[in-house]
Amino acid sequence: MVNRNGEGIVKDKPVGIFKIVLFSILGVLLFAGLSVFVFLSIMFKNYRSFEDRFSLAYPSAWKVVVHPQPQALVAFVSPQETPLDIFLENVALTVNDVPADAVSVEEYARVAGLQMTEIFPNVKVIESVAIKISGRPGWKTVLSAEGDTPSVIVVYVFLSEKKAYSITYIGAAGHYQKRDRWNLLYMMHTFKATF
Repeated sequence: MVNRNGEGIVKDKPVGIFKIVLFSILGVLLFAGLSVFVFLSIMFKNYRSFEDRFSLAYPSAWKVVVHPQPQALVAFVSPQETPLDIFLENVALTVNDVPADAVSVEEYARVAGLQMTEIFPNVKVIESVAIKISGRPGWKTVLSAEGDTPSVIVVYVFLSEKKAYSITYIGAAGHYQKRDRWNLLYMMHTFKATF
């Protein structure tokens, strides 16, 4: 193109609005990802048992108790929030022999849920579904218990080498709804087993 004086006009190329928008979006996503990583690394610690061959993240304020009972490999216990807080939420990983008549994880979980409702008449099954746990077929059962302190029990079960591994949450219903549901979901998401 030529102007009135006969000089050539070079049109400026667009500044690259597409590139600016793309780099802005990438910058925001990178910042958000780093923020989530920093938040999770502050809120959770990683527990690894080389002896028992598993690892998972747990809330950083919770206490770790190794082998609190013969079948329990580890328990994670919430801190006491107030002097009146007599019920401490906890997550425990236990291992038991698989009974000869339990042929699948679904059957094992069904029998275990039935036993709990027979032993504790105030316990009711709310949800019972198939899931994956560390890449293995597993089962999730959610139970509610009525009483002085309504509580929630969530049991994740998977079978390996004629053993049943249960990851069990027990807590006050209000705490489960407000925060522990998300803590438990993250713990299960990070759970890795090599047995």
